[in-house]
Amino acid sequence: MENDGLWSLLNTPLISGVVCVILATLLQINNQSLRPNKKFFKEIPGYVKEAGVSSLLFRFFYKEIPLEKIKPLSAKQKKVAISCSFIIALIIGGFSYYTVKIVIETPKGYTNLKFIDTNEKFTLSEHDAISYPDKSQWRLNQDVCHSDTYQNLSENFNISYDLLFMVCTTVGLDKERVKIKALVDKFEVDRVFVGVLLLVFGVYALFFIMALCAPLVITPKLLKYWHNYLEKKYMCL
Repeated sequence: MENDGLWSLLNTPLISGVVCVILATLLQINNQSLRPNKKFFKEIPGYVKEAGVSSLLFRFFYKEIPLEKIKPLSAKQKKVAISCSFIIALIIGGFSYYTVKIVIETPKGYTNLKFIDTNEKFTLSEHDAISYPDKSQWRLNQDVCHSDTYQNLSENFNISYDLLFMVCTTVGLDKERVKIKALVDKFEVDRVFVGVLLLVFGVYALFFIMALCAPLVITPKLLKYWHNYLEKKYMCL
């Protein structure tokens, strides 16, 4: 049976998501202004709260810098942070939608597969096979397979002859039930594992989006506080 399971269907978007997160990690590690504050439990300077900055956001994502040394973010830094955040959200969002769509649209007792030779996707159970994602295109079982020649069925259902032959010599046959059940069981395991992986990716992506965008929120507030502080100081002299 020449086909791939859930991992093959998710291969391209999964790789894109991994690459995107890795790039985000490298960007954060190499950019001083975007490094998270590793001293999470260290006491936060009083001016942070006075400047209206969230303590949690500051603890997580902002490297502590003396007020007098804080500089405005350059246009390049802003563009990089916004662009990378958008790309990460787009890829992770797309991967999540693609994954959830496959998982939800695959009925219980079926596995979602792809016929490698022709790149056709379908769902398979011990009793029948259904086209995917357009489930109305064809549905094959032993009754349908014996209703006409394979060549005619292939043309009528707009399905490749090779896939039709594979399905008709597999579904509903006692000798193939064990293999199909193993594929269905594997899909159920993959369904749970991919769900957990998706959750981890989502949290990880959210963390880095917040890390990338935190300086855009925190820096202007600290600069404004510092400028107001200097104005009051010199007015009192």
